[in-house]
Amino acid sequence: MMITECSQMARRKKTRRSRPAAVSLMNVGEGIILGNAATGLFFGTNAYNFFTDGWFGRSKSVHTDNSWEVSLKEIFDGIIKGDNFGASDSFDGLGGIIKYNLTHGAAPHVATLIAAPIGFRVARKVLRKPISMGNKVLKMAGLRGMVRL
Repeated sequence: MMITECSQMARRKKTRRSRPAAVSLMNVGEGIILGNAATGLFFGTNAYNFFTDGWFGRSKSVHTDNSWEVSLKEIFDGIIKGDNFGASDSFDGLGGIIKYNLTHGAAPHVATLIAAPIGFRVARKVLRKPISMGNKVLKMAGLRGMVRL
């Protein structure tokens, strides 16, 4: 029996190419909710105002104009200039601001940090069919590799 040249050659495996992971809109929403709760818990303001107040020509808003509400710009200024992070002298620097926020009105933020992941997990299970249909629509629209629900 004659062995052909093709059968003697080792078969090469095809390289598996992975797609870049699409951004989940539900994960983005959950992250925004958790970020707002965390910045409210520690810094007394929402995430948007924490990151943008004092930057990009934006002045302080009513959300960061108290001694217990601090923005990222005030934290940087406090580290660089060595001042009291925009707080009155009754607060002992950034640690005093965080301690005040943790002891005054922390319950809603802690409840959000606990309930939001549970709520999103339940929502993903309950809404599995509509989410799947929405992902099919996104696939047909050509957004498969970019976003998903």
